Amino acid sequence: MLYPCGIRTHDYKFTYDDYQMYEYRLKCFLDQPKARAAIMRGGIVWRIALEVLGEDGIAAACKGPSTNVYEYSEAFRPPYGEDWYDDVLSRDELDAICGMYKVYDEEFTTFAEVSWWPRDHTWSESPMDHGRWTPHNEVWFAVRLNHIRSNECRLHSSKRWRSSLRVGPNSSTFKRALEVGASRFLRQELGIVNQDVAE
Repeated sequence: MLYPCGIRTHDYKFTYDDYQMYEYRLKCFLDQPKARAAIMRGGIVWRIALEVLGEDGIAAACKGPSTNVYEYSEAFRPPYGEDWYDDVLSRDELDAICGMYKVYDEEFTTFAEVSWWPRDHTWSESPMDHGRWTPHNEVWFAVRLNHIRSNECRLHSSKRWRSSLRVGPNSSTFKRALEVGASRFLRQELGIVNQDVAE
């Protein structure tokens, strides 16, 4: 089990050394069967896993569900036939993959959650998530990674990430229209109902 990267005080200064330790811990975690779940997740989690594991990550994902899939899994229930199962990641594991820390105030009474990368739910709700990894996403990822390696990057809260991931005034409307259109197509042409998308 992997948990968020740790606890820091309000005056702690993150450096590239912290990032390297985060990458080391993440690689140890992803060397286990959870690599498939991270690769299959897509979005920012997929890109981070790919950066840490390289092409070996793709090979791991192609091998199919892990041996403990029934213990740590999610069921897909088709309209007919038997259930299908695949590996999944817990919310804590997703947060840890994105490099989340808890930073406490001086009295250790309240804390902020900050991360090297946007957390999974923040990414999936942002205009940057197009359902595929775009060239724009890749440029953004490479630029931030270079800044991290140069000690020029700060960790952000989810609120700050939401603000920084905006790509245009109408991007959210466009993304929503795509989701509704895709859901309508799946329902009308294939008989698959996506209950996550309300038209």
